[in-house]
Amino acid sequence: MSAEDASIQLPPDVVKVGAHYVSRRDDARMVLVPAGAFIMGSAEEDIFASDGEKPQREIYLSPYLIDIYPVSNAAYARFMEADGYQRREYWCEEGWEWKEDLGIEAPLAWKQKGWDDPEQPAAGVSWYEADAYCRWAGKQLSSEAQWEKAARGTDARKYPWGENFPTRQLANFGDHVGRTTRVGSYPQGISPFGCYDMAGNVNNWCRDWYWEEFYRYCAGHGINAEPVFDDRVKEELGADV
Repeated sequence: MSAEDASIQLPPDVVKVGAHYVSRRDDARMVLVPAGAFIMGSAEEDIFASDGEKPQREIYLSPYLIDIYPVSNAAYARFMEADGYQRREYWCEEGWEWKEDLGIEAPLAWKQKGWDDPEQPAAGVSWYEADAYCRWAGKQLSSEAQWEKAARGTDARKYPWGENFPTRQLANFGDHVGRTTRVGSYPQGISPFGCYDMAGNVNNWCRDWYWEEFYRYCAGHGINAEPVFDDRVKEELGADV
C-alpha cells in the first residue's frame, strides 16, 4: 500500500483494484486525488469567465475519491434494481418529499430513445436523485472544489486537456452529436487525474449550493481549504444568499 493509499479511509463497499478503486454496489471505477493545493477559479481578466468564477485563488483539499466516468445508465439501473426509489434511507428529507409528492420513479430521460444506451450517462437526473444514488453507492457528491481539481489538475489549465479550445476529438459539445455519447468516448480529453467527460457530454451535479459571491466570500474571509457551500454554511450565512 502506498502512502497515498494509506492517507484515505475507504468506504465499506469500496475496494482497490489495480490502480483504481471500485464500489461493489455500482461497480464504478474511481481514482484517488491526492491531498494538496490547486488553482481554483478564473483570472479577473478572463472575459469568458462569469463573476461567480472569480477570483482565482489557491485552495487546499484533503485526499478524496472520484468516479473516472459519469454515472452510466447501466450503473444507475443497479440503483433502481436495488429498490433505490423505495428505500427511504437513501434520500435526504427534502428529496424524499419531492419524490413522493411528484410520484418520481426514474430520471426524466430514463429509457428515452437515443438516450438509453447502457453506456450513455444517465440523463435528466435531479440533484435529489444524484444524492440518493451516491448514498446507495456508499459515496457522496463531490464539492465544487473537488470536482474542479479532478477536472483541471494542479497547473491552472483552462480545460481538462490543457489550454486549447474544445474540438470534436476532445469533447462532446456544441450539438455536434445531438445527444450524449458513451462515457469515455473522448480519451484525448481526459483530465490530469484520469477522469473522462469532465467537459461536455452531460452536466454534473456537485454538493454545493450555488451562490455567485461564494468565491469572493472565501477569498475575503481567508477560506483557503476545503471550501464547500453546503447546507451548514448556507444556514450560517442566512437568507440573503
